Amino acid sequence: MASSAEFKFLQTPVEFSVDDIESAHLESFVVTGIVNPMGPTLTFLATAGKAPERPLVYAMLNPFRCEVKQIGTFTDGDTWFPDEAFAALFQYLSGSCPTLVLMSKSLDAETRSRVTENLFAHFDDAEDTIENVRDFFGDPMNRVSHSMGVDVPAPKALPPEIHQAEWNEVVSDTRHIWPELRAFMVAWDGSINKTLIPDHMKHGALQTERMKSILVPMMASVWMPEPTKEEPVAPKVESQRPLPAPQSLDEVRQSLFDYSSWAVLRGDNLLQFMARCMLLYGRDVDTALIPHLSALYDQVRNQIDPEHRKLELQQISLAAEKYNLAACALLPPLVCDDDPWVVSTAMLDYIALSHAEPNGLPWEFLELDNLFRQRTFASPGGALGGLITSGDRRFHSKLHEWKLHLTKDDIRAATNCRTPFITHGEIEFWLNWADELVNQRDPLSESIFGLLASAVGLLGKNNPYDLIKDVERRFPAYGVEDTVVVIQSWDRATYANDIADRLYRLEATEDAPKVFSAVLRAWGLQPRADLMDQFIPEDGSN
Repeated sequence: MASSAEFKFLQTPVEFSVDDIESAHLESFVVTGIVNPMGPTLTFLATAGKAPERPLVYAMLNPFRCEVKQIGTFTDGDTWFPDEAFAALFQYLSGSCPTLVLMSKSLDAETRSRVTENLFAHFDDAEDTIENVRDFFGDPMNRVSHSMGVDVPAPKALPPEIHQAEWNEVVSDTRHIWPELRAFMVAWDGSINKTLIPDHMKHGALQTERMKSILVPMMASVWMPEPTKEEPVAPKVESQRPLPAPQSLDEVRQSLFDYSSWAVLRGDNLLQFMARCMLLYGRDVDTALIPHLSALYDQVRNQIDPEHRKLELQQISLAAEKYNLAACALLPPLVCDDDPWVVSTAMLDYIALSHAEPNGLPWEFLELDNLFRQRTFASPGGALGGLITSGDRRFHSKLHEWKLHLTKDDIRAATNCRTPFITHGEIEFWLNWADELVNQRDPLSESIFGLLASAVGLLGKNNPYDLIKDVERRFPAYGVEDTVVVIQSWDRATYANDIADRLYRLEATEDAPKVFSAVLRAWGLQPRADLMDQFIPEDGSN
């Protein structure tokens, strides 16, 4: 007689740790992921080990908080009833609706579809989440940025078959799964290494490589679609052999000088060669390298998407910090990249490698003066935006000089640069600029004033930690114990009360429609202007 697979659930789960599952053989029933730059979350239900009767494990992994526990046992059998089994498993899923959903490869396509549909029924926000996925189909980075209030390019036209596709079809499409998985990896690493979290939180986080050591082997037990040729798993060209390791730094230098030696490089090989050359420049600080580095980075920018450029930049920054290299190592992306997202990241890395003068400010910071005045940056808005999001108010006097060299489009790009951690310094910068413009009545000043108001409003509205900090940075990052020193902290409500007089004064002074009425609402304050004079967004949101 055929035996049935059996789930037995414990009345009281047994607490495990990440260490308990890190080297275990895990076979997943379901894996879900939430792509969120403030705290991406991986959840899975899986068995551990290879015995016929083995632990059934629930895990919720976040860079800063992990929960792992045995919720029961699973016994192998010849037959099973997946709809019933997964319905029992789904009771352990909670929180926000995931955008990455992977099911056991033991399920056939029809059952996978049915079970995935049942999974979404457990989440109250499923409809809104999947519609956002549909709107930004295959473009998770812009979807996440849009949800945070950042201006992003209009979504590409949807493939016709996605318009009316069922939810389970949308999230199971290869054009969704692979970009979503890559974005999840980027978000995980960025939440640890590219935010203003204290050093002790960085050191205590579940590092990216440890997370991958759990997720990647486990993916062998879930169904994965084949990546399309248009959506490769990684930025590489399969036909190229791996780039051989150089025998010396002089070999790297000679290769950089010889255009023909790197003109044919593509994908990972091109990124790896760029990294070697940038690190060489950070060690030697040789101006003879600059024109060749610029030409090389132009090729990188033209061939590699911003997501992977930023990912490689993170690795280069870590290596530069490890070997105490000069900040100029980051100049190629800082100066030559045209993506504000990449440039703002490069700027934060650049100042982190800088060296402090007696007044505490990095001397390399002043080297930026000519770059702004001569409009050398391919994305001056990204460069200024990165400095603003650093939150250090000691930069402001120079920033107010440099902003005069920005166009309206540059300013828009700067206002879209932000991190998950909101600082008093960035709010102060935008408000001081708004104070300068509030009495100007020419169209350009009024247009820029609106951009500044939008920046302040979004910082009030999109604050995942309900916290504002006044910070100063210490330089260089590899030479101090705490790279970011918190001077003062406020909860959102207290901070809103502290800046309320400034917001009301700006609202009273500006002409109708009063955009600072919307800013006040974003900070939880009641506008005082006549309702007919207030600016009301077209969608009615604050």
